[in-house]
Amino acid sequence: MAKKMYDIIPVKVVERKEEDVESVGTEEVSHPIKTRKTFSFSKWWLLGIVFAFLLGIYFFVEGKAEVQISPKTEDFSVEEVAVTINSMESIIDYEKNVVPGIVFSDSKDFSEEYQATGTDDKAKKSTGTIKVYNKINPAKPISLIKGTRFLSESGLIYRADANFTVPAGKVQGGSFVGGSVEINVTAAEAGEKYNLSKATFSVPGLNGTEYYSNIWAETVTALSGGEESSVKIVTREDINSNEGAFEDKYIAEARQALINNVPKEFMYFEEYINPKMENISASAKEKEEIDKFTISGKTSVQATVFRKEDMASLGQEILKKQLSELKTIVPESVVFDVTEKKLNKDGKIEMKVVFKCKTYSMPENSIIMDSLLGKDKNNALLLLSNIPEIEKSEIKISPFWKWRIPKTEERVDVKINFGLGSN
Repeated sequence: MAKKMYDIIPVKVVERKEEDVESVGTEEVSHPIKTRKTFSFSKWWLLGIVFAFLLGIYFFVEGKAEVQISPKTEDFSVEEVAVTINSMESIIDYEKNVVPGIVFSDSKDFSEEYQATGTDDKAKKSTGTIKVYNKINPAKPISLIKGTRFLSESGLIYRADANFTVPAGKVQGGSFVGGSVEINVTAAEAGEKYNLSKATFSVPGLNGTEYYSNIWAETVTALSGGEESSVKIVTREDINSNEGAFEDKYIAEARQALINNVPKEFMYFEEYINPKMENISASAKEKEEIDKFTISGKTSVQATVFRKEDMASLGQEILKKQLSELKTIVPESVVFDVTEKKLNKDGKIEMKVVFKCKTYSMPENSIIMDSLLGKDKNNALLLLSNIPEIEKSEIKISPFWKWRIPKTEERVDVKINFGLGSN
């Protein structure tokens, strides 16, 4: 029996499909009939056009190249040149080698509190008589001045009331007998602790000499009369010594404060920054009964500074005059050393300066381009490395898939980069 063919869907199938639709969500879900998809010719045609376009870009679009060259450099310098820093000038005088200076100045008031170290008239110092012995052998006398210190075994200091001479020893009865002299002494400070009935003394000022172990003293009478006092007074030494310390401290502070205010682009000579202290005074008078007093004063300071950039500009012009036409100064390579300097009364600074720089030379552009145009990257780098003036080179080609340098100069960017050789 021949198989039946349908050119339409049988009625029973249609009915069945309708039943399936009605049964969705109840008992069973119908499965859609799968149809076979076909890829149209038009899509293949579109992909072909895109591929051809990309292929054209790959092969026919000319790229670009960036070439960085680091030339070989040489040091170059000139002999000492006389240069003047003048604060009255505003621009560099390249003919007379004058660089403009700028005067920085500052003034400040300072004050500081100090302790009074003296005691009032109620305070008394211990006094008495001691005998100083001289056993130097071979015998010779020794003279000492007023104020010579005598140090007791307990660490107390007494001073001679007047100049004195200890006579030389002599031989008596076949034995050497040292010389001696009695002198009056006063305790270095007031206080009962300086009252001694008996003590032996050394002379600390003679320490380190042949006399130290042969000169000493002993009490003749008790050292007495020392009394304590709680009242402080200002001494002349308090005022003088503290004024000196005050001046040293704040002159140094004023100098440093000015230096801190000088911008980094300026240069100065610290030895020419000399602050002055004016109107220095103490709030107390000598022997005034107070525990503390104040010292005040005013500092003024100024300094002539100059721009490092101005010195470099002057140096570049001086170096160019003595440099071969085939050489070029490396940018920002000019440095200078000041070998002599002098500050004049009019504030000008006269200097002897040695200028230095680094120089380079480049081959003609045609030689560089002959090594680049149309060459592959590695070959071009090799050719550049054989040029004597070139230290190092780098090449970047874009787009990234290009490996050959363009054939036209307009698409090749050559740059000088002195940093390449530092790695």
